[in-house]
Amino acid sequence: MYIETNRRAFLRATGLGIAGLSLGGLGRAMAQTANDQVLLTVFLRGASDGMSWLHPRPGTSAARVKYESYRGAGTRILNGINVPSNMAMHPALAALRPAMRAGEATLVAGVAGAVENRSHFQQQDLVESGSSNGTPRRDGVLGRALGELSLVGAGLAGLSLNTQSPFLLRSTTSGGLTAPDLRGFGRLNNGTYVNAAALDLQERVRRLYVPNDTCTTGTCEAGRQATDALATYGAISASAGLPGGKAANLGETLTDLAKLIAADTSGAFKFINVDIGGWDTHLNQGSDAQTNGAFTGTLAKNLEGLANALAAFNTEAHAQGCWNRVNVLVITEFGRTTRENGTAGTDHGYGSVALVMGSGLRAQVSAQGYFPNDAGAAYYAEAEAGNALPRLVEHRQLMDEILRQRFGLDNTAMGAVLPGFTRDTGYPSLYV
Repeated sequence: MYIETNRRAFLRATGLGIAGLSLGGLGRAMAQTANDQVLLTVFLRGASDGMSWLHPRPGTSAARVKYESYRGAGTRILNGINVPSNMAMHPALAALRPAMRAGEATLVAGVAGAVENRSHFQQQDLVESGSSNGTPRRDGVLGRALGELSLVGAGLAGLSLNTQSPFLLRSTTSGGLTAPDLRGFGRLNNGTYVNAAALDLQERVRRLYVPNDTCTTGTCEAGRQATDALATYGAISASAGLPGGKAANLGETLTDLAKLIAADTSGAFKFINVDIGGWDTHLNQGSDAQTNGAFTGTLAKNLEGLANALAAFNTEAHAQGCWNRVNVLVITEFGRTTRENGTAGTDHGYGSVALVMGSGLRAQVSAQGYFPNDAGAAYYAEAEAGNALPRLVEHRQLMDEILRQRFGLDNTAMGAVLPGFTRDTGYPSLYV
């Protein structure tokens, strides 16, 4: 027999997050139209140490001497991989090297928010909402971008691969959809319900949220959008041929995502976010030390896992023929202190490093003004006064260029997406 379930238990069983779907219409009509591009944002929550990602090459340069004066044995990187701009990147990021050489990945140094706030949660809200001051906006940058593309309320257009949808995807009427398990999204877990196949999943959602065809409440509208999203996702996932079971790690999840993007011929996916925690390295952050060929430090292990997952995504997207539609932006709320602390770690800072991936990128490294080879440079005076790397470029600059160059948003649209932001026209473009 069919067992009627409550909403929360049902949504847990299906992996469908619906609570944040639009409670107000499908968005106003806009002049802008969506193209076939997809953006994956990866938010490293906890503040990732940019100085470990990218630092001056070993040697006797003034920049390297400064770096070594800041970092002790607990956090100093000794065997970095040489990259352009006289920099070296953490060896745990080695899996990204082929994409960088192919013009498909760029490390961007000195990235920070418009204002400095060393509280994790406050700064995350400021960055995700695209605030120009110390007060978060009501909605997220990509939530507003969905509005400009007339995609607010389109279920799969703003998708989170976590259990909660981030501020970044929030609009004034929608929080987006969550799918922490792409392989199980929209499916009932085996054994959870009796005769699970007795009633189609879309019909279950409809019964829970849409009591009749004339219902016009926000909850009913969200239910209709959820059933539409389930139908669309079901068709895409069937075409993609995802394997059974659960993904074992982020790499498998992103490999699945590449297959889904390739199978999505209708442009249902637009902005996808994944949050990764574990970057708050106050204690025993670690260097690049290895034992039996394996990194031992907390940060190094995190970086290696991230790099391997993104490299797998890049490889699979190429194999599926969809890399030219894919864009990736990896950011963190702020960097870490210039100087190592007393517990072989680092504390909350300001400037960090971001990673941009996609087609036609101009450089492997964008490090204008980062660790200049002049010990008397104002950069170092600022870094030492605040015990944090200065901001060289805003998160908003990167978001602005990606949305303009890859998604075709014009000046009017970007004025709505990033109100109060003025592009730094002197900063090098990400793209050729």
